[in-house]
Amino acid sequence: MSETKNVQLSAAIEDLLRRVVARNFPKEVTAFSAAAKDFIADAFAGRRARFVTDVAATLQFIILILATVRAVLELFRLVRGTPLSLAAVQDMWRAKLVEHGLAENEAKSIVDEFSNDLMNAMKRTNVS
Repeated sequence: MSETKNVQLSAAIEDLLRRVVARNFPKEVTAFSAAAKDFIADAFAGRRARFVTDVAATLQFIILILATVRAVLELFRLVRGTPLSLAAVQDMWRAKLVEHGLAENEAKSIVDEFSNDLMNAMKRTNVS
């Protein structure tokens, strides 16, 4: 993915996740605002901050960022050159959220409410 597309997608993901955090983890909005841009950039670059594992249990938005970026990257890998379906986005995102430690019901709630937004963010950056 080109640097420009990566920047556009990172910004779209940050905007989407800000809304998810505000809705699902309102006590973490300030922490998200302070750290999200760097965490998202690191996640897209394949870097993981050392302390992420320690604080992820306390700050759910870190799990949200890592799982969302991993889902997006996996979807890109799987659908190269083929149209992206909403069902694929939902399944992958839910699986990654649960895999990274979110409760199944919480993951389902997030995906049900925000999966269209994630798919649209991917489409706006012309990477789906």
